[in-house]
Amino acid sequence: MHEKLIVLVTGLLWATATVAAPADILLFDDFDSENGGQGALVYNAFKNWNVVDGNVALLGEGFLDVYPGHGLYVDLGGSSTDTPGALVSKKRFALFPGVSYTLSFELGGNPANPGPADTVRVSLGKAYRETFTLRNADPLAKITRVFPVKAP
Repeated sequence: MHEKLIVLVTGLLWATATVAAPADILLFDDFDSENGGQGALVYNAFKNWNVVDGNVALLGEGFLDVYPGHGLYVDLGGSSTDTPGALVSKKRFALFPGVSYTLSFELGGNPANPGPADTVRVSLGKAYRETFTLRNADPLAKITRVFPVKAP
């Protein structure tokens, strides 16, 4: 398995209390307003995210657009053979025991990058962790996970 991270498109995290109440959206990002709506081979000035452990590319809207019609999105593999990047939220969240949270995002392979399968690790502290393995030809797909936070 190759350790190069790949395309991540939109992220959404929200909480649903165990009592009947409207869900609170903790973070939503579609990347469309980043960099004035323009793609970039190396981009690290995200409004909601810090880029760590390498570099990422901002793709879409006609700029190296492997998923036309999906706005701007992030290639976690970046623009070179350097270390792949990772996105870490600038905002810290307190996730409360007994509350169920829903994490939703889109993930797809990178058809412009031939080679072995890539992995993407998604985590929310110790409350949620999952690794996804995608081939280059894997289509963009919405992933939704609902998870309760357990008492420490």
